[in-house]
Amino acid sequence: MATSFTNWSPTSFQFVGVENYQLLLRDPLFYTAFETNLIWLAINVPASMALGMLFALVVHQRGGQGV
Repeated sequence: MATSFTNWSPTSFQFVGVENYQLLLRDPLFYTAFETNLIWLAINVPASMALGMLFALVVHQRGGQGV
């Protein structure tokens, strides 16, 4: 986290404060990536939970005998 406030390379290290975050918020690609991640989250989390519950129900219905 601390390195996000710097302009770092293998040969130099310069403190730039919140400049990196300002650049990030001005980059239109950031918003595209953010939107894509929100869509992925909205689909993946409920689907994973539903699939996990389905598998748990199947195991429970079969008597829960272990592997």
